[in-house]
Amino acid sequence: MPPHYRRADVGLALCEPHPNHMGSLLTKFYEYLHYGLPIICSDFPRWRRFVEQHACGAVVPPGEPGAVLDVLDAWQAHPERYRECAENARAAAPKYRWETMSERLVNLYRRLLNDSSPKEPVTGSR
Repeated sequence: MPPHYRRADVGLALCEPHPNHMGSLLTKFYEYLHYGLPIICSDFPRWRRFVEQHACGAVVPPGEPGAVLDVLDAWQAHPERYRECAENARAAAPKYRWETMSERLVNLYRRLLNDSSPKEPVTGSR
């Protein structure tokens, strides 16, 4: 585990509303899941759906640092909620590993390229 994740208790993704952020998920979301870190992120629709789908953290209004403190205070007052988010993050992580996602990615590339070649299983060698 990289040292910065080993020292972390929470994964933060706090961004201002910008089309690049609002229309995508950051790679760090998947890293946070992998390391079992509850996520506190800006309240963008796609990010909210991700956090709610996995019950792995909290969303806060962009540009409101007080809201982050409120979440941290709530987790400190109710550590079972924090632990539940951490456990849910760990449980969701396998869905997003390369071994799981590689076939979907290759099939997407094939569709985008209109490739009609046979669909052979993809084996990852990582």
